[in-house]
Amino acid sequence: MFRRRIPRAGRMPGRIGSHPKLQQANDLLGAGDFQGASQLFDELAQSAMTRNGPAVPHLLIQAGRAKILTGQIPEGIKNIKGALDVFAQRREWMRLIRTRSRAVQQLRENGMEQEAVDIESYLSDLIPTELSSLQHEEPVTPISKAISRLPVSCPGCGGPIRSDQVEWVDEVTAECPYCGRIMRN
Repeated sequence: MFRRRIPRAGRMPGRIGSHPKLQQANDLLGAGDFQGASQLFDELAQSAMTRNGPAVPHLLIQAGRAKILTGQIPEGIKNIKGALDVFAQRREWMRLIRTRSRAVQQLRENGMEQEAVDIESYLSDLIPTELSSLQHEEPVTPISKAISRLPVSCPGCGGPIRSDQVEWVDEVTAECPYCGRIMRN
């Protein structure tokens, strides 16, 4: 017999399964309230750090991005470096390199050359010497029909979805890096 699922307290209808603050932070970021979004992403990142949650680096990146958009550039760079540190501690080298590449590219596109150079040099200190050859390679993400059909944002939490950030369960199933929701094409 099928049972009706009862949403837990504090959950928003329509987005069952993700944290309400995460939904709100992504909504604020999308609406251009970068200050409010950065505060919520910071709170979420700090909370996730106490549990060593898998979304910590992604939350730090979003907090850093929101801070940079509000003009708090040093604080935003600190968040980005914090995310790179987490990837390094977890020995997730390809994610570290992808995140660095994306951050450097976005900083340069916004005229922040010195900050981009700072992130690049910071990365050279994090990657072990035996992996230093990977540092300058652009990671290749295979293009497939599944990747091209991923939603732009998670239907669960509203977080931005990138094919190189999600954890692929199989060829057509991916997991949101923020809330863990499974998305199938």
